[in-house]
Amino acid sequence: MPFDLSAIAVPLWLPVAWGLLVGLVFSLVGAAGGILASFGLISVIGLTDPNMVKPMAQALTLAAPLVAVPAYYRQCRLVAPPSRD
Repeated sequence: MPFDLSAIAVPLWLPVAWGLLVGLVFSLVGAAGGILASFGLISVIGLTDPNMVKPMAQALTLAAPLVAVPAYYRQCRLVAPPSRD
């Protein structure tokens, strides 16, 4: 089943697999998520318009901490500073 992404048809498993790989590297190393996401968008998926690649990579880089910080907080691995009342 093709997945239409900006007029490029790719198999659905390809962006999912690349996203899992980028997430794994980003979580193990703590960096390079945006670089790997950009590389994947250009070479693996086939996007060539820089006006599409940059915002998509930034959105992916923003999504990682938005998902991870609440999980870290629930696991008591992130301690919020005390309020100054």
